[in-house]
Amino acid sequence: MCNKLSIFPLSSAKKEFGEYKMTILVVDDDKDTLEVLTEYLRTKLDDEFLEASSAKQAIDLYKDNEIEMTIIDAIMPDYDGFYTLKRIRKLNPKAKIIMATGDLTSDMESNIKKHKANGIILKPYEIDTVIDEIVKVSKEMN
Repeated sequence: MCNKLSIFPLSSAKKEFGEYKMTILVVDDDKDTLEVLTEYLRTKLDDEFLEASSAKQAIDLYKDNEIEMTIIDAIMPDYDGFYTLKRIRKLNPKAKIIMATGDLTSDMESNIKKHKANGIILKPYEIDTVIDEIVKVSKEMN
C-alpha cells in the first residue's frame, strides 16, 4: 500500500502506468537545499520532480518537458527567480509558479504579487507548508 499523496487533478492529468502524475520543477541555486527539498517531496508526493540550480537550466528544462508547476527561489545569482518566472510565463502564460524566499519583506511580497506568482513559500522550508502550497496551487489548475 502506497502512503504517497497524489495531488494532481484527474481531469487534466497525464496518465502514466495507470496513475496520474504531475511534473514539478524545483529551482534553487543552493544545490544542497534543492536536493534535500526535492528528495523529501518525492517521499511524500506521488509526482515527478525535476531539479534546476540556475535560471538557464530551469528555462531549458521547462522548454523540454511538460511541467505543470514550478517552485522558484526568488533570490539567485546571475538571473533571479523573477527573471525565471517571466521567461517561463513567456513560454506558457498559464504556468503555475510558486516563489520561495527567505526574505519576505513588504518589497519582496509586492514584487511576488506584481509578477503574479500563484503562491509563496517561506525558507527555511517547512515541508508540510510546502506541500500545502503545492496542493493549493494544484487545485487552481482545474
